[in-house]
Amino acid sequence: MWCPFTLLQIFATSMAKYIRYQADNGAQAVQIFDSWATELSPVDFEEFSLPYLKQIVDAVKLTHPDLPLILYASGSGGL
Repeated sequence: MWCPFTLLQIFATSMAKYIRYQADNGAQAVQIFDSWATELSPVDFEEFSLPYLKQIVDAVKLTHPDLPLILYASGSGGL
């Protein structure tokens, strides 16, 4: 059975791998965009976005602890 959390975990794992690749090849900082943040209620953001953003950051920080990561979540002042 298909589970959206599994798909979101796959995306997060892929993003972390790509960010680590960028850092390995000279990126001095990386900005992560969550352009759909404003389309989610705060409750949905906490369930469907935030855990996966944290997964990305945690995975990158394991191998690149000093790499600055910048999160841009469009219009997310309320989140």
